[in-house]
Amino acid sequence: MYLEQSAVSTGTAAPLFLSQAVRAVDSFMREHDEYGGVRASFIQYIDRLVLDCLMKVRSETSVPAARIARDFRDEVCALLGQYDSGKPNGL
Repeated sequence: MYLEQSAVSTGTAAPLFLSQAVRAVDSFMREHDEYGGVRASFIQYIDRLVLDCLMKVRSETSVPAARIARDFRDEVCALLGQYDSGKPNGL
């Protein structure tokens, strides 16, 4: 995966944390595809988080970028755990 290769080639942690978040979302989406999918509003919310995080990571040096990416990964994993398909926005 590109992000993992980027982490290895640059020695920075941010791409690795981002990769872990992407893999968590991918696994979540695949699992929920079997049960009717994921609410569009939840996907849009995650999408906005991704865009915001990427803009922040790109504008920082490696240590602050790693912190931002790690916090993003943790937030995404927590959101995935809170997902409730019975609620309009999934949360």
